[in-house]
Amino acid sequence: MDSPKRYSTGNGICITCAGETKLQLLRVELGCSTGKKLPPPGSRAAELLSLVKDFVQGKPTHLPPEVLDLSPLSDFELKVLRTLHRQVPRGKVVAYATLAAMSGSPRAARAVGGVMRKNLFPLFFPCHRVIRSDGALGGFMGEKDTACFGPALKKQLLLNEGVVFLPSGKVAEESIIRR
Repeated sequence: MDSPKRYSTGNGICITCAGETKLQLLRVELGCSTGKKLPPPGSRAAELLSLVKDFVQGKPTHLPPEVLDLSPLSDFELKVLRTLHRQVPRGKVVAYATLAAMSGSPRAARAVGGVMRKNLFPLFFPCHRVIRSDGALGGFMGEKDTACFGPALKKQLLLNEGVVFLPSGKVAEESIIRR
């Protein structure tokens, strides 16, 4: 595989990818402070960066799974992320403990939190849709609470998807998957 290349929209969205004939997405970052570095127009990298940008802006998108490099992930991480991807649609959220149970490991809520924390593809495997059991958002993309990091970005992504919030800032029960 070719050496990785990093591209940025200049407004906080970065992707890292490698490969010429079969491009693979290695990482997606939100809130990055890299200056604008666009891929060549019409390239697969340009298409992927556009898909990520559309998603962040709230547009429904589909990122083809074959472009993701999943080789660094353990079997447990893959199972949790695939469960999240397949069973938690736009407009819904799930608690860490519920996702653990849905993934076949009902006592692994903390481990699921670890998987979300190190998720390399936060838009394809939408870790922003995983919340605390009490309906509070929990963390996201670091601890800073600004528009580019943390709960503020997580809430904006969820609002873009149609998740309903209570005046307290917690997610409304109608948007939570409970099992």
